[in-house]
Amino acid sequence: MRATPIRASSARAQYAAFARAVNLRPGDVPGFAGRPHHREGGDGDGAMLRVCHIAAPTSGTAAEFSSPSFAAGPARYREQANSDVEIERSAGAIHTAVATVQRAFSSSRTRDCLATQYRKEFVRSATPTRSHRGFRTRLMNVEVQVKPFGAQRPAGAEASGAVAIGVRAVFVVARHGREADFPVSLVAAARYFTRGRAMVTLSTWAFNTQFPPQLESRLISLLASRANVASGEYPAIGA
Repeated sequence: MRATPIRASSARAQYAAFARAVNLRPGDVPGFAGRPHHREGGDGDGAMLRVCHIAAPTSGTAAEFSSPSFAAGPARYREQANSDVEIERSAGAIHTAVATVQRAFSSSRTRDCLATQYRKEFVRSATPTRSHRGFRTRLMNVEVQVKPFGAQRPAGAEASGAVAIGVRAVFVVARHGREADFPVSLVAAARYFTRGRAMVTLSTWAFNTQFPPQLESRLISLLASRANVASGEYPAIGA
C-alpha cells in the first residue's frame, strides 16, 4: 500500500506535519527535562489587550501547535524554553498578526499599559497565603517592564521580532511573627519569525537567573532552519 504523498495530504495534515518538523524536541535542549506545555490565554489576555487599546487579529488562525516545555536548574534558579507554531489562514492574516505585535510594542504608552496590567495580575495571583506548616507568604514591591529588544533576523525568515517582560519583586515569608525577605526576578522573552503562513515563536524564561544567550541563539537558528526546509516539503504552509 502506497503512502499518501505529502502534496496530496490535507492542509490540516500538512500543518501538523510542519509543526512536528519544526517545534523543539528533547534532543534540542540537553539537560532540560520535558513536560507537556499548556498555552496560556483566554479572557484575561483579551481583557488586557482591550484595556491597552490593542486590536487583536480576528479569526486569522487556522491551527496552533506547541512543543513540550523544557526546564532545567534547581528550584531557586530555573530556566525554561518551549516553541509554538501558529498557522494563519492567509498571507494577509500573517501580515496583520505581525503588524499588530510590532505596532503594540513600538509604543511606549502601550508597553507601559501592558506592564501595569501584568503587575496587577502578579499582585492579584500572589495574595497572602498560609502553608500547612504555618508559613505565610506574600509578594511585595512588584515592578514590571515590557520592551522589545534587538535580535538578528534568523536566516530565511520573512519577518521577525523579539520582546521581553522583566519582573522584580520581594517574596516575604513570615512565621511566628518573624519575616524574611527574598528578592526575586523573572525574565520572560519571546522571539518570533514568519515563514509563509506560519509564525514560529521561541519562548524562554529564567527565574533568578539568565537564560543562556548562546543556547537561545542556537535554538532560534535551529527553528528557522527547520522551518526553511519544512516549508518546501509542505506546500500548504506557503499557499
